[in-house]
Amino acid sequence: MAEILLTVVIKKAADIAGELISAQVSRYSKLPENTKWIEREMRHMQSYLKDAESKQARDERIKNMIKDIEEIARDVEDILDEFLPKVASKGGKSLGFFKNTLHAIPFAIAAFKFVSEIEKIKRRVHEIDRIRTTYGIMDTGVSAEADGNWDFRRSFLYADEPDVVGLDKDCQSLEAKLLDAHLRYAVVSIVGMPGLGKTTLGKRIYRRVQGNFECSALVYISQEPRMRELLLSIARQVGLPEGRRDEDLESNLSIFLKEKRYLVFLDDIWNTSTWDGLKLVFPNNCRSGSRLIITSRNNNVGRYIGGEKSLHKLQPLDPENSWKLFSKMITTLQETTIDPPELIDIARKIVGRCGGVPLAIEMTAGMLRARERTELEWNGILKKIGQDDQDKFSRILTLSYTDLPATLKPCFLYFGLFPEDTQIYASDLINMWVAEKFLGTERGMDATDIGADYLNILVARNLIQVASRGFDGRIKSCRIHDLLHDLCITLAEESNFFQKVDSRGFGATTTRIRRLALHPQHVTEYVTSNSEAPKIRALLCFTSDYQGIDQQHLQHMISRFRFLRVLSLEARYSWCSLPNEIVNMNHLSYIKLKGTFHGEFPSRICYLETLLTLDIRGCLGTIYLPTSVWRMRQVRYLLLGYTTNFISSFSLTRRFKHKNLSLPDKVDSVNLQTLYNVQSEYLKPSWFSKFINLRRLKIRYISEVILRALMDAAHVLQKLEKLCLSGNFDDRMFRSIEAGAISSTYYAQTFNLSGYHYLTKLNIEHIPLKKLPNSEAFPPNIVKLTISAFTMTEDPMNTLKRLLKLKILKLRDFYYNSVKKLDCSGVDSFLQLELLEIENCSSLQELIVDDMGMPKIKKIVVLNCPSLKKISEGLQCKLLEKTSDAKRRRK
Repeated sequence: MAEILLTVVIKKAADIAGELISAQVSRYSKLPENTKWIEREMRHMQSYLKDAESKQARDERIKNMIKDIEEIARDVEDILDEFLPKVASKGGKSLGFFKNTLHAIPFAIAAFKFVSEIEKIKRRVHEIDRIRTTYGIMDTGVSAEADGNWDFRRSFLYADEPDVVGLDKDCQSLEAKLLDAHLRYAVVSIVGMPGLGKTTLGKRIYRRVQGNFECSALVYISQEPRMRELLLSIARQVGLPEGRRDEDLESNLSIFLKEKRYLVFLDDIWNTSTWDGLKLVFPNNCRSGSRLIITSRNNNVGRYIGGEKSLHKLQPLDPENSWKLFSKMITTLQETTIDPPELIDIARKIVGRCGGVPLAIEMTAGMLRARERTELEWNGILKKIGQDDQDKFSRILTLSYTDLPATLKPCFLYFGLFPEDTQIYASDLINMWVAEKFLGTERGMDATDIGADYLNILVARNLIQVASRGFDGRIKSCRIHDLLHDLCITLAEESNFFQKVDSRGFGATTTRIRRLALHPQHVTEYVTSNSEAPKIRALLCFTSDYQGIDQQHLQHMISRFRFLRVLSLEARYSWCSLPNEIVNMNHLSYIKLKGTFHGEFPSRICYLETLLTLDIRGCLGTIYLPTSVWRMRQVRYLLLGYTTNFISSFSLTRRFKHKNLSLPDKVDSVNLQTLYNVQSEYLKPSWFSKFINLRRLKIRYISEVILRALMDAAHVLQKLEKLCLSGNFDDRMFRSIEAGAISSTYYAQTFNLSGYHYLTKLNIEHIPLKKLPNSEAFPPNIVKLTISAFTMTEDPMNTLKRLLKLKILKLRDFYYNSVKKLDCSGVDSFLQLELLEIENCSSLQELIVDDMGMPKIKKIVVLNCPSLKKISEGLQCKLLEKTSDAKRRRK
């Protein structure tokens, strides 16, 4: 954790140095000097900590020293956060500023305080160096074996086979693969989160098939392998003559194995570099039938060694097998069930808390066996599960965290802020990481893309689980296993990374806490406790249907957190509005409001120069945003609710503001990447030329003027990936079209998105298209298309079947006298289509598909189409689901 803190501090020091140069503050000579010292000293600390953090568990002295360094890093961050806004505010006006003595005085005072604080930091750094030298904390590179600490997993590999429950199907499939005579060479990669039984499964199949091979070996790799010892162990087990083990061991072993049909089990490989050091020993052009079994917590390691087909992803046990394993571990030979019976309900809760992880169940059963069989004792264990980081299981989980790169550690710990068993949306999480400055600009990539990469790495390491994916394969939402969630909380509270105010209460000392999560029923408890947490960087407040934050709580908290970067609030039972004090938060980068929020945003919100995300999609009340929001150059994500309105920034009354709405002629939103749910009356056609970085756009109640501007080749949004156009179409408009008041071909003639080459997802809702334009008017790379509220009388499939890259097509809510037949037949029809969904189409009578159309279709769904009477034979063989009145959750 200290390493990532130092990374942030170094970046801020460099920012201040740049500001000082641009502000021409040479007369304050100690400012640049002290800033450069911070940057230089923190880099040295960072280099030292890269090795020290992985050794702290084995040396209490190192652990204490890391805590001292963490405290220094946090204090330096506080100093920089205090000083940077004052420097930045003078950046563009430096010459005029220093000519004005009255204005120079406050800056001089701030500069003096800054230098004084840094001098104190210097003394603390010297003190740490003295302690390190005095107490001999010199060598952080000592290995586990030299340090006298034996990894208990190493001996577990050679122990008797433990009780195996719920792995029979896994064993059968893997044994069949290992003994398949048709495979010349095969790798089995057993991957999964810690504690699932990867080693147990690997040992079992190894021992069962071992007799079918000429030679075999099993070795434990570990996080810090010693290559020569590993090779010697393999050589001894496979029978390499002793005389060939001294020199050229690697070459001799490779030649020996090339002539053998071998089986080797490599347990617990942590990274690909370890395999790179071993792979030359295992020739894949050896005699037919050699096999390699590996286990890893990281999917990517297994994929790297044996390819995608080698992966066998181990899953947690289901409730039935979890209970079976627990019962097997807790009962004696003389017992057939848990005795006394009163403990069974507690036992089932304990098993549920273990989350289907065999190691957790075994460790818990071990603790219970050592205690009296009383409700008091077992309830004590129930409360304790996941909180005792001294047990072996927690040590295994902690290893997975320790092995993470420094940049990923705070990202992983962030999951602990959310309530247990919560589905977390990837976009929310990544935007919070961006606001916290956890994500850099690696390889010139956008921070959002880096965040998506980080999520994928955490998934590959089996630290988090994917809950849902988007049409393009990106992670849409995720969750974390309960045991790993507990680990996040334990590690975070140890290092003051965050604190949760929930059923466990909160500590008396919160002055050094960096992040705070308030959970239902405990908001009032925290506010009334008068706990001081002035250094909070993130505040997340969750709520239930009946309890949560109210206006008084909100006002109280907002006024206390000067350094806040992330603000995520939910309100449910009391109407709240955003306090005016919000504009004084110079570091605020992320605002998300959900629930019973309403009212006006302060007109001065445009002065929040660090604000990147404003998310008010979930607000139930009417929100009024000042038009000055469009002048916020730095904002990247603007997500509006269905009841969001804009008002003039400096009018006196809300009614006057709304009736006399004046939109700026120009906008400064050049960094805007997501604009969601904006009404077209709050847009101007000339603005589109400024949205040069826009990737996602949803416009409601779209007008002809805005639609025409969007289709204009001069205004093409070159980076746009997802677009949703929603009209205000109802039966009255339909009748107007029928009567000729609105041209039935206008929208078809206007519609042209052919210039949007990056657009892959398109939603068209409630737009009166009596016919579709030809296929050339659609984005050339469209992958997913949804059309809702049909008014078309002509078959749209004549156009849609020619979209060459279309994979997902959803047609919804046909109007009562719209199209009656959909024809998907033809040699060149829907060449890439995988999913076709037709829903709520009361007019549809006939659906035609032949054997030549839709060659890659995987699923066809027909829902609530009561008039559908004729289905072609070609469709019947492909139709996977058809129902007349099913209710289906829409994505």
